[in-house]
Amino acid sequence: MLDRLFGYTLREGWKSAREEASTIYEKSARVATILGRGALSLDNRIDERNYILLHRDYVHPRFVLENDRATLQAVTLAHAIFCVTAPGVDVNDTRVTLSEYLPFEFNIRMKGVSRLIRSCS
Repeated sequence: MLDRLFGYTLREGWKSAREEASTIYEKSARVATILGRGALSLDNRIDERNYILLHRDYVHPRFVLENDRATLQAVTLAHAIFCVTAPGVDVNDTRVTLSEYLPFEFNIRMKGVSRLIRSCS
């Protein structure tokens, strides 16, 4: 509804910025803050549909390489999706201190992330 009236969506931002991101490489990574999480499916298919997202910015893909907390979360036919964990959460750390996220790494990726970065096509 917002998109039709104002050219804006909470998930992907302004229409002009979306169009720019699809043509300009330097703005081809969409950063979104996670406001909520849906159910974790047992088949380990974690993608954007599992989250309630709020668009933040379109940035250079280098953002992923320069961020120590960014890890690959999923690959679809059209996009690569990276998660950025909250400060102090390491997706590779399976010590008992992260017992709320165990037993699997994908649980940490689902519950411990604060932002998602998706490639734009």
